[in-house]
Amino acid sequence: MGKYLTYLAIEQKVASSTQNQALNALVFLYTKVLNWQAVNVARSRKEPRIPVVLSKKEVAQVLILIDGMVGLVVKLLHVGGLRISEVACLRVQDIDFEFKKITVWDGKGKKDWVTPLANNLILPLKIHLETFA
Repeated sequence: MGKYLTYLAIEQKVASSTQNQALNALVFLYTKVLNWQAVNVARSRKEPRIPVVLSKKEVAQVLILIDGMVGLVVKLLHVGGLRISEVACLRVQDIDFEFKKITVWDGKGKKDWVTPLANNLILPLKIHLETFA
């Protein structure tokens, strides 16, 4: 069992999650199918990474350079905290200008959620809707 998992990690260069999945399958085989009582194995761990994040100044510099519909999408991603798939699935009725909110249906994890609509996006969104409606 150990040689196979080492082969996966070193020769096949699989991710630690893939190696752990193979390990879980083998542990299931040995404990549930073959009825072995003691299966001691070392699990691989994913090394924690520090996320790379732009500063507020850097974000502002990027947002200034992007205009048009692409700029509107990027601002919805950034300000509203939406994912690309969520922005792509937005409908006109999902944007509530009166209460300044955006409703996201079937977001990550198939969950519905609401995010505030930023004041600086109201006019560009209205212009976009009038232009393409």
